Amino acid sequence: PNASVRLVEQGAQSEALLQQHVQVVVTDTIEAQLMTSWFEGALCVVSEQGWTREPKAVALPRGDLSLKLFVDAWIEQEQAEIDRSLSRWLAAAAEHGPFH
Repeated sequence: PNASVRLVEQGAQSEALLQQHVQVVVTDTIEAQLMTSWFEGALCVVSEQGWTREPKAVALPRGDLSLKLFVDAWIEQEQAEIDRSLSRWLAAAAEHGPFH
């Protein structure tokens, strides 16, 4: 009840935690995975399942059903490549650390 909220610039959360400027960071699952790999043993994740499993959104013009169906089909068709790209990105980010 006596906690205060402090906004930390995107990308500076792990440094704020390590310097004890903040005690908790609420973030997405991917960033939590990266932060714990960069600072193994120094940070922990409260929920292994994360907050949500929803995919990222794509803004489309309202009422254009054919475009929506096309984008949905494209994402479904390319999901395996999207997942591979995300895995490669996460591996590279984990290897290079947060301050690069």
